Amino acid sequence: MEHTMERILRALKKTKSSSCPGPDGISWRLLKALKDTRLGKTVLEDAGQMAQVGNKYYGEEEWRQMEMVMIPKLGKDHRKVKGWRPIVLLNTVGKLADKLVAEDLGRIGGLFHERAFAGRKGRGAIDSVMLMDS
Repeated sequence: MEHTMERILRALKKTKSSSCPGPDGISWRLLKALKDTRLGKTVLEDAGQMAQVGNKYYGEEEWRQMEMVMIPKLGKDHRKVKGWRPIVLLNTVGKLADKLVAEDLGRIGGLFHERAFAGRKGRGAIDSVMLMDS
């Protein structure tokens, strides 16, 4: 599907400015501040192009870098999965492209298995980890 600037800006607007940046140090707050500049528009257009299936940018290593940080939960047994909170820090531009792809896939009914988590609204990494530990 074509990712118009309107769709990209709508996806950007839904993000939390207080979220931590990914390994590249770019935050949602920075992308929002730059969105009306020439540089910002170029970066957002790149995110839209990256979300295109078959596009030369999709899956490029520099956009897909991520780090996982495990944060211990207070008062929980840290010998079990439930005792930890996994936080995955992905480069923000890559996350924006992922949001566009997830939106496209979400429009196709019956595409996801009931236990699928990636790209589904209301289903995060913590939900999948909790399922593994049960």
